[in-house]
Order: sequence, then structure tokens, then C-alpha cells
Amino acid sequence: MDWLNEHSGLLTIICSVLIIALLAVTIYIVYDVRKKIASQKINFLGLYAIDPNTRVAYAKLTFGNKSINNLGITELGVKNGGVNFPFTAEFRAQHRLGDSARIIIEPRCAIEFKLSTDDLKKVIFEKNGKKMLKTLRLYAIDVAGSCYQGKVKAIKRLVRELMIAEEKGVPHTPTLMLPQPAQSDEIQPQPEQREETVVAPETPLETLARTEPAEEMPQQEEKKTEETAVDVAVQPESEEKEAPVETPSEVEEETE
Repeated sequence: MDWLNEHSGLLTIICSVLIIALLAVTIYIVYDVRKKIASQKINFLGLYAIDPNTRVAYAKLTFGNKSINNLGITELGVKNGGVNFPFTAEFRAQHRLGDSARIIIEPRCAIEFKLSTDDLKKVIFEKNGKKMLKTLRLYAIDVAGSCYQGKVKAIKRLVRELMIAEEKGVPHTPTLMLPQPAQSDEIQPQPEQREETVVAPETPLETLARTEPAEEMPQQEEKKTEETAVDVAVQPESEEKEAPVETPSEVEEETE
């Protein structure tokens, strides 16, 4: 007892800290559970799909239950801006459900259905003579009256294409990538590459050296012509000198 009396203050501080810690953990757990309950329970997914056989576009809609309990749905459809377009009847018809059958999404499961281009044209409404297409969302209303919704940009792109095709008066054609041409394995002949020689500009010395021999050529030709003329003039004189000269004795013999 004496020890407790001596350390009563320390024990009071320790107990106070433990109580505060337990209270903080309790508040965190309650807040986390409340956040999960109040958060979005449904995950929405809208895909722009094309049938591989008919090449016709359609919308594929998926509603996923993220909670741990069954989720009952009373109405589901597409929302254009602030206008709701329910497609609950189309969902029942595709899944062969009666008009009074309840739509239940099991925990961690999803439901899906398709909307044709004719169904998607119904979400377009007119205002002041103009066709309106605002932000598209999928929505679902559960049995408690809570409304969940999520954006679907791919479906909006499909609806915009339908609007453009209807304005032009042509059938809708899905936006597909054009096929790329197949590349052949054959090696194509490459054009011959000609080597081009670049001539550097001449310097003044090179120009002078190139022109001097051309000026000397006429002088050399003149010398050659003079030499040939001299040879021609000298040749008869030499022939006259080489002719035999008759002596006086030979002349006398001939006269006898």
C-alpha cells in the first residue's frame, strides 16, 4: 500500500494515456467503417464495343457491387446532363426477367447488358431546336433510394458519332484504324549513287602556269616552219655540188 501511495501519480498518468489511446483507436475504426458504408458502392464501366462479325458498334455497360452485402437495384440507365433515361426494361428483356423481378447484385459481383445504336440515340434530347449532348453518366438507384452514378467518356464518343452521322444523313461507321500495308521481304534495288567531284577554285599562280604554255606553242610552230623552209632551200644546192665535174682530158677523148 505504501508503494501505491508513493506512485499513485505515475499510475494515474499511465492509465490516462491508455484510455486516450483506446479512445483514439475506437474513433478511427468508427470513422473508417462509416466512410466505407457511405462511400460509392457501385463501380460503373461503359465500353465502346464493335461486333467482330457484323462490324456494328454498340455500348457495353457494367455495374459492379463493391460492398460486402447484396445490393438491390430498382432502376438503372444513362444520364445525359441532368436528364435520366432509364433502361431497366431493356436489362430485364436481355436477361429474360419478369417485370416484377428484382435486380440483385451479389457482393463482389457485377451485372452487364448492351445498348444498340438505336437505344443510344434515345439519350439525345432537343432544347430550343438543338440536339443536346452533355456529360454522360451511368446511374443506378438501390432499394433504399440512394442514387449512384459514374462518368462514361467512351459512350459519349459513340453517341457523338451517331449524332454526326445522322446530321450528314449517312449510316454510322465505327472509328477504326486503317490497316497498314504489308511490308515485302524483297530487297528493292537502290538507285546508284554518283560521286560528285568538287573542283577547287584556281589560284592566280595556277592560272598563269596554265596559260604560259599555250602562248609558247605558236612560237614553237613558227620555228618549225622556218626550219623546214631552210631545209627545202638548202637541198638543191647540195645536189648541184654533188654532181660530177668533167676534166679537160675527158672532153678531148670525147671529141676524138
